[in-house]
Amino acid sequence: MGEYKPLGTVPEAYYEFVMDYAPYVYVIPPNTPDPSFGRAAFAAAFAIDFLYEAYSSKQFENCKNDILDKIVSLADWILTQQCTDQQKKAYGGFKS
Repeated sequence: MGEYKPLGTVPEAYYEFVMDYAPYVYVIPPNTPDPSFGRAAFAAAFAIDFLYEAYSSKQFENCKNDILDKIVSLADWILTQQCTDQQKKAYGGFKS
């Protein structure tokens, strides 16, 4: 593994996109989530990773409460995707 490098300056549009559309997989321009692809746990996880970095960045210092709220919302949503039926082979896994 390489040396850790903190998040650099992020375009405001990217931050807004993540805040507005995560965990949707695709967004149809200009601003409509694609219902045929829907939402995915992997999209939420990538968003949480980005937002965790953003939370620690001076660039987003004024947005910390919004970022934390979004992280909690995404994490809660991921948990709703987990298979909790012990009778299924997918038990413990996530819908994709």
